[in-house]
Amino acid sequence: MLVVPVVPFDVRVELYSVGSSYPMTLVASKLIRHHIAALASKLNAVTGNHAARAMRSSDALLIEDGLSFDLLARDGATEVLRGKVMIARPQGDPLLAREVEVVALDALSGRAISDGWVSLGDSAPLRKNYPGICERVVDYSLRVPADSRGLVVWARWTDDHTTIGFSVLFDEWRESLRDDWGRRTRYADRDPAYEAWFLEKHRVSPCELELQRLAWETLLERPLFSIIVPLFRTPLDFLAEMAESILVQSYPNFELILVNASPEEADLAAAVESLSNRDARVREVRLASNLGITENTNAGIRVASGDFLVFVDHDDTIEPDALYRYAMAVNERPSTDLIYCDEDHLRDGHLLLPFFKPDWDIDLLRRENYVCHMLAVRRDIVTSLPKLPGSEFDGSQDHNMTLVVGERARHIAQVSRVLYHWRMHDQSVAGAGIEQKSYALEAERLAVQNHLERVGERARAVMGARVATRCDIVHEFARHPLVSIVIPSHDGASVLGRCLDSIFTKLTWPNYEVVVVENGSLEQETFALYAEACASHDNVRVVTCDLERGFNFSRLVNCGAREASGEYLLLLNNDTEVISPDALELMMGHALREDVGCVGAKLLYPDGLVQHGGVTVGRSFGPMHFGFLLPDAEPGYYERMVLPHQLSAVTAACMLIRRDVYEKVGGFDESLPVDYNDIDFCLKVRSAGLAVVEQTDAKFYHYESVSRGIEKTPEQFRELVRAQGVYASRWGDFLAFGDPFHGSHFAFDDMYCKLEDNDLPLGATSLADFV
Repeated sequence: MLVVPVVPFDVRVELYSVGSSYPMTLVASKLIRHHIAALASKLNAVTGNHAARAMRSSDALLIEDGLSFDLLARDGATEVLRGKVMIARPQGDPLLAREVEVVALDALSGRAISDGWVSLGDSAPLRKNYPGICERVVDYSLRVPADSRGLVVWARWTDDHTTIGFSVLFDEWRESLRDDWGRRTRYADRDPAYEAWFLEKHRVSPCELELQRLAWETLLERPLFSIIVPLFRTPLDFLAEMAESILVQSYPNFELILVNASPEEADLAAAVESLSNRDARVREVRLASNLGITENTNAGIRVASGDFLVFVDHDDTIEPDALYRYAMAVNERPSTDLIYCDEDHLRDGHLLLPFFKPDWDIDLLRRENYVCHMLAVRRDIVTSLPKLPGSEFDGSQDHNMTLVVGERARHIAQVSRVLYHWRMHDQSVAGAGIEQKSYALEAERLAVQNHLERVGERARAVMGARVATRCDIVHEFARHPLVSIVIPSHDGASVLGRCLDSIFTKLTWPNYEVVVVENGSLEQETFALYAEACASHDNVRVVTCDLERGFNFSRLVNCGAREASGEYLLLLNNDTEVISPDALELMMGHALREDVGCVGAKLLYPDGLVQHGGVTVGRSFGPMHFGFLLPDAEPGYYERMVLPHQLSAVTAACMLIRRDVYEKVGGFDESLPVDYNDIDFCLKVRSAGLAVVEQTDAKFYHYESVSRGIEKTPEQFRELVRAQGVYASRWGDFLAFGDPFHGSHFAFDDMYCKLEDNDLPLGATSLADFV
């Protein structure tokens, strides 16, 4: 039987006989046509050929060298290919330590098409059930052109380039990897099943609507909603759809104020008059001319009599239970002064692009108007302003209103329901994009700048400095408080040396100290590094933690904090490396605020994929690293991966804390020595009424090994389970309600904002597997 690999080119197989003096004689030769071999392989699979099946499964029965392809993530014009090189050898074999390299080749030309490679881990544990055999696993990452075809991955020894193994990534297999990654990371706004999900599982039922119509009069709080809709050259069909969606509300206590700024359009005026004749709750404000969207809205505000002002665009629609849900929010918290909901887009009669929003997040709101629709604000707050906003805010009038009222609101409610449909057409911002209305970008920048000045924050709003059409906040520091960088350390001098070197050569914050917390190191190189660092930098100290009771990360952190002198503490793993020179400036811009407790950074693997983009908590037993393995440049769901925002927790691998906050919440809990201690700390900070912020522009490499996760010993596994029990019992109420910054309609155990119940493989793994 002749067995050949299926490759995208013809193969000639030659058989030679070898004599006693090693002369070689050609005995037979056969040309294998690649298309015939591919058909034969498929035929064997379809017919269940037993010999072929046995050969295909032979890898599972043997320990041998090999290569795997595990992940293919698109990153602009390139793709990041991850996989493993497996090398099986007896324990003590020199090959278990010999240096390896991995290259990607074009299958047809044989030329290298990868620019170097990245090792993500290299371990050689004893193989279970195979006494004396170690299986060395080298996790590799290659960056290859996305348009390349016929890819061959070649693993070889670095010193002489002899082959360890190779594998061909056929185009079909490559496409399968792409599809798998696309399914695993498909955000809710990209899910083609969204409209069916909304209609079948989310939209209020007719029965529930009838119950709402009966129940509204029993509510203790029955606020009057003044819905203000400026009209300007409004298409009549859009007007009719908008008005109908409001008039059929299950909560009837509202007034609809139509501000007509197109007096010259007789058909529009007639349609408005017809609506007001049909329903006494419809009121018309007729303007002599168009004053711009802000002043047109102001005209409606001046005549409104409701408890709340609700802003709806003339071409959009709302769900029939929208006002009832808003009234319920007021009943749950009568001090509510601002309300918003989830929304989607309406195009050609179809629903798409859902936006499931986080709870109130002033850090995100400063970068973009994520609140947007359907904004409802307490009228008394607006009428108490010295003056109503002017036309300088045209195009970003809602953003400005949200900031102004948000500063004064006692409570802000986010209704986790899609209640607003934002119509997409050529003339709308939803259809054309805000960049088509450049005046709106300047209005947005002005709204944010005025907000910063009102709250007394020394900062400038700069439009598009980092992300196009989004505000960047540039902080101006009156002083530079001392930041103590606390680094737990145990041997690994080269790892710590890389971290320290990046701090000394890259960080531009002018006032910091480094406190290395020594934890039982044995290698002489480690102590030599300590001595060198202390001798060459007067802001470096090495302190020794109590080693009697075994490893305890929380104790190391607390020990370092006690020895530190700074007003702020930057907890930093020794296996990190500074990427952003201004990382501390960016993080301190948040940390200096009295309402912020701690700040995290964006952590990347050395191949540029995300290791940590913040932590989502709740709805599952284990916290999740958000955006895990997404490319750094990937914006994420509604730009969550590239805009600073609040969340429930960040990892202690890089966490900036104000000292008084650290002391207020009691530091790290030493009863959680390994797992969940940073999540527990962040939730204590949140419980103290302070924000946890992820600063996505502050970036560090994190050289955490990803080699098959971390295989825990039985003792370590028992400790993990114990820590999970402590975490669940302590924060059960929080877990029951879910993460307020991660929409309740996302998939269970979700790291990518995937739509719930879409029956796609998640590929998600508990954070416990990675920390």
